[in-house]
Amino acid sequence: YKTLTKTLKPTTEIDMRMTLGKNDNPENGNMDDTMFKDIHYVSVPMDWHSDNMMIDLREEIRDIFKVYADKDNYPVYLHCSIGTDRTGLVSYLMGALLGIHYDDLYKDYLFSNFGNIGSSRDEYAIIK
Repeated sequence: YKTLTKTLKPTTEIDMRMTLGKNDNPENGNMDDTMFKDIHYVSVPMDWHSDNMMIDLREEIRDIFKVYADKDNYPVYLHCSIGTDRTGLVSYLMGALLGIHYDDLYKDYLFSNFGNIGSSRDEYAIIK
C-alpha cells in the first residue's frame, strides 16, 4: 500500500473484479470506489464463459483501453483479484501495443501460472 501510494502515486485505478451486477458472488465486496485517496476509480467487471477471453471480453477490453487512451489518467493502477487471467490479458495486450516481442510477452504471461494463487493449475490447461 505504501509503495503504491507514496512511490507509484497512481491517478487512476482500473478494477476488473466482478461486481454483484455481473454475477452472484462479487469479488470486490460490492465496492464502488477505491481504497486510495484522490484517485479516479474505474470499475470494469470482466467475466468470460469460453476459452477465448478476447472474444468474450471485447467490450470490456475496449473500455479499459479508452481509459489508457487519456493521458490525464496516468499513472494507471490495473488489477483483478489474483492478477493472472484478466490482468495478464490486458498487460499482454498493452505490452504488444508497446512493441514488446511476442516471445517475451508469452514467457512473462506464463510465469503467472506458477504463483501461489490459492488454487491449483492444471498443467495440461497451461500447456493448451
